Amino acid sequence: MFCTIIFILFITATGLSCYNFALKKKLNTLKEQQSAQEFFLTSLVHDLKTPTNSQSATLKLLKDGAFGSLTAEQSEVVELMSGSCAYMANLIEIILKAYSDFGKIILNRTKFNVTDLVEELCEETKSLRIEKNQIIDLRKLSEHCLIFADRLQIKRAILNLLSNALTYGYCNTVINININVSENSFEFYIENVSKQIPQEELCRIFDKYYRTRDSYYNNSEKGLGLFLVKQIIEKHKGRVYAKSNSDGICTFGFVIPNYLPAKNEKNRPLLKKSAF
Repeated sequence: MFCTIIFILFITATGLSCYNFALKKKLNTLKEQQSAQEFFLTSLVHDLKTPTNSQSATLKLLKDGAFGSLTAEQSEVVELMSGSCAYMANLIEIILKAYSDFGKIILNRTKFNVTDLVEELCEETKSLRIEKNQIIDLRKLSEHCLIFADRLQIKRAILNLLSNALTYGYCNTVINININVSENSFEFYIENVSKQIPQEELCRIFDKYYRTRDSYYNNSEKGLGLFLVKQIIEKHKGRVYAKSNSDGICTFGFVIPNYLPAKNEKNRPLLKKSAF
């Protein structure tokens, strides 16, 4: 009897050892694959620097009249393209910096007028809404809304929400952009008319790689757009939210603190949920 128990324990221990070895081997393989993917991404992004810089330099020559004078309309288009190239160059630097810092989002907080930023993004996405005959309503925005945050990161967050609203909003509809600014917080939310999103999908729509049944409301094919928004806002110690009504009104937004961060900011809790 004793020998039988010893034999059973031996077999069990051997089996566990083989299982642990196989599991460890699988984990190592996954780590190698992840490292290879990260290397591919960083090398690809790095290779984008040269053509992006070349485009910026060419556009500067155009603005400076090196190839002849431009009409007012042409100058406006070149200015928009220059802004897009500058944004792309900043994104490239952020991605390279993020991977060098193990994927962390590094904030560079400054005080800026968020109304100017929203109007800038609306102009940059003008072609998207013209194609679908959509109108962006900015009447609820104050002329001067100063906030203290990372302008580039907030731009990334708002651009993702705006492009999603335009992409999935119905044709011939109005998209409302709303801003609430106080001494302690800043809230941005965007409303469009589109297909209702089921509640069970809303609860996960900001998750990494999550895609709804219709790949709905996440214009990144890999399901990273809204996840990126969430990462940026939570890095600002804020929160994101989404709401979809039966009448087709979909609301996506975020709230962040609007103050100079304290030294012990890492220990500061995220903003509590509001009505949304």
